[in-house]
Amino acid sequence: ECLCCHSECAAMKDDPGFAGPFLLVKVAQMHFHPQDGYDRREQARALGIERCLACKGCSCPYGINIPRDVIKSLTEKNV
Repeated sequence: ECLCCHSECAAMKDDPGFAGPFLLVKVAQMHFHPQDGYDRREQARALGIERCLACKGCSCPYGINIPRDVIKSLTEKNV
């Protein structure tokens, strides 16, 4: 929760209204939590995850693979 991913996010620099990778990581955590039965993909779309599909340039110094574990997971239909 250091927000380093926000400083690397080109989409946030272009659009200050974009939720950014930190909030998308939080949405993914809820999506995969076994006690959360809500499909969080629609919530991710509302936060602007489509902006991330072409970029995938965000990074996390603590090893979260945001493009794979968050963006890909929340945009695939079979997750």
